[in-house]
Amino acid sequence: MRYLSLAAVTMSLLASSEARADEWRYCLATATSGNTIYVSNAFESAAPLEILQRKFAEALEQKQYHASGIQCPRGGSSDVISSDIARLVSYQKALGNRISQVDWPSS
Repeated sequence: MRYLSLAAVTMSLLASSEARADEWRYCLATATSGNTIYVSNAFESAAPLEILQRKFAEALEQKQYHASGIQCPRGGSSDVISSDIARLVSYQKALGNRISQVDWPSS
């Protein structure tokens, strides 16, 4: 019984440390007027998705950018996120959209 409870505690600690691990992300949003995509810097964060989306929305509002559809995709590394951003930019430009790089989180 003692070994079972020790195993349960160990598994619980592992699960909680994994849940708090930093993930590489970037955020993007579409201008409400259309044809502009706002894209953040790549960053590491352990914050929940909802908080990241809210913070990015606040940063856009401070710059008086009106946006919707905020997303914050994640990737396994800085290189993966940088590649994802490059593909996003290329694809959106091919569609005729303008890309606006947002310095967020501030460097």
